[in-house]
Amino acid sequence: MVEVVIFMLPIIISLYKAILKIGHSLWLCCEVTLKSIRFQ
Repeated sequence: MVEVVIFMLPIIISLYKAILKIGHSLWLCCEVTLKSIRFQ
């Protein structure tokens, strides 16, 4: 069981980082959209 966890850990970490990047870029897009709506 421990071997499986050690094997899965890098995959989980890379997935987590990818999700964070996607979430960050989505947040930036939302922020830009809200600002452009506000300035109109």
